[in-house]
Amino acid sequence: TARPMESVPDGVAEVTALEIEAELETPHREKTGALRRAWDFERTAWPARMWVPTKYDAAKKWPLVIALHGSGGSENFYFDLYGAGKIAAIAEKRGWIVVAPRNPAILGPSKAGANLAELVKRLRGEYSIDEKRIFITGHSLGGGQALAAAAENPGLFAGVAAIAPAGKDQPSCPVMFVCGDQDRLRKQVSDLATSMANATYKEMPGVEHILVVGESLD
Repeated sequence: TARPMESVPDGVAEVTALEIEAELETPHREKTGALRRAWDFERTAWPARMWVPTKYDAAKKWPLVIALHGSGGSENFYFDLYGAGKIAAIAEKRGWIVVAPRNPAILGPSKAGANLAELVKRLRGEYSIDEKRIFITGHSLGGGQALAAAAENPGLFAGVAAIAPAGKDQPSCPVMFVCGDQDRLRKQVSDLATSMANATYKEMPGVEHILVVGESLD
């Protein structure tokens, strides 16, 4: 049973304390489609958006994708902004469970990697997730956090898709780097990818730092 929330921390504007309490107490195993979630991490509400395939069946194992937004964004970016929210349609077609949490640094920058690992643990307790197909992606700040989380938790993620990442961590799992050729981070990202034997690099022509996310989802 989740502990009651006494207050909502700064930055949690989309949900009220009562709504968060309701979310924490509500079982989600039978819900599919678009979901709004909130987890209690050390008495701090950590909100997220989710997509669970409408054909979800707990008798099967499903891949999990954690998607981290860029600086100044929120859990809504992957579902409302990047590529006009096309990630939901892609997840439904490919049978992915997608979870887009708010910036894990809201819970303390030094705890981001550990909190993401704990989030995966909780999701595995709620859904039938294939432990060999857990992936993490992120854009800009979120891309750097994705690289760091995979480096800090070897063996947890099957792969990373780092989109114009603001980070230099080098995890041991396979990494796909994507960047636009108009992005100020292009050389940094390209050089990092080149330095890693387990990395591939894809450059999107005519694309800058924000639009690269939607383009890379195709």
